[in-house]
Amino acid sequence: MLSRARDEPLLATAPPTQRWLLLEVPRAWPDKILTSSELAGAVPRLRAIITSRTGRVLFVRGPGRHGPRRSAQRSFVVVDALTQTEAVGQWHPSFTARQPADLEAALAAFAAPGPLVEPAQPRLLVCTHAKHDQCCAARGRPVVAALDERWPGQVWECSHLGGDRFAANVLSLPDATYLGRLDAHNAVQALADHRAGETNARFLRGVATQDPRVQAAVVEVLRALGPDTAYRMSGRVTRTLNPDSWRVEVLGHRARDRVTALVTRRVLAPERRTCQATTTKIAITYDVTLHP
Repeated sequence: MLSRARDEPLLATAPPTQRWLLLEVPRAWPDKILTSSELAGAVPRLRAIITSRTGRVLFVRGPGRHGPRRSAQRSFVVVDALTQTEAVGQWHPSFTARQPADLEAALAAFAAPGPLVEPAQPRLLVCTHAKHDQCCAARGRPVVAALDERWPGQVWECSHLGGDRFAANVLSLPDATYLGRLDAHNAVQALADHRAGETNARFLRGVATQDPRVQAAVVEVLRALGPDTAYRMSGRVTRTLNPDSWRVEVLGHRARDRVTALVTRRVLAPERRTCQATTTKIAITYDVTLHP
């Protein structure tokens, strides 16, 4: 993979998100899921919720489940990472322009203020979205199989997570942690370490509930001071030094309660970023220096 060959940094590439709407759709997914027939009539409301709640919609399916079931009934799950709560229900995808009534419950939970109704269950989502980028499917499916063998019933294939160039990508919920560049050989250990509170900086893209500048600082703290529970660490920008440089305070690492970092944004030169890319694009990364 081009990104891997360039050793492109993973840090601070978790798309800022607080709440996820997971809709079970076993069929092959289109490149952009918001154009799918299952969501016909609901897209304006979904976009409004995504914008106002920093939300994200994903299609999901069980491991190796690529064809429709006999029943049209499907599940939905809304997961809130800030409150560690969820809502679960059923919906019937519609293949007409009329919005199915069952989707209303999913949209209501997605838009709801405050905590949802149940404690969130642990889930591992692996991007296998072939129509968005073939590398995600080629690299993601072996990871799905490995994780499903270790944690049966907790692993789902999912649509585009962002950062195709870092495939295989895994989103751990409800803690909102993105890991990248996983494979069938390292994924189980990386996720076992993460769940044990020993998140490895090597695979950490970031925690989606953290500001990207904090994500960058947290990764460097873990790299310098050793593994810890990334999603239990917190941080804040304490000072803007110039438009591309900030002081960031990170709290909660077991080795040092408080760490100050200098975080500087850097623009990477235009490159073909993904397997299917036909044009070049820039990318943003961050350089981090920890203060004694």
